[in-house]
Amino acid sequence: MVHRWRTHVDGWTVGVPEQLRSRVTLVRYRDLHGNFPEVIRTLSPLLGPPASFDRPGLSDSSVLPGTGEIGSHKQLFDAEDLAWVRDIAGPAMDRLGFE
Repeated sequence: MVHRWRTHVDGWTVGVPEQLRSRVTLVRYRDLHGNFPEVIRTLSPLLGPPASFDRPGLSDSSVLPGTGEIGSHKQLFDAEDLAWVRDIAGPAMDRLGFE
């Protein structure tokens, strides 16, 4: 999953001509979590009007169940796991402002 994420993000952000890169909108979970309505307003001109500005609940459709807390993944990983993730995805994480 970590390799897949890095490859996905790098494919949209590294070595892409400016005219294409400027058409990519990065959306971080942290931003959606902290200010959902504003992020959706920002995306609306690109995607059309939303059905709702209300943030979906944790039990609504998602890839994996979560706690809805920023950084909760750190409860699942020990220091060695986090170092492994950093080794693989660290440059992309740094470039995009992830901790």
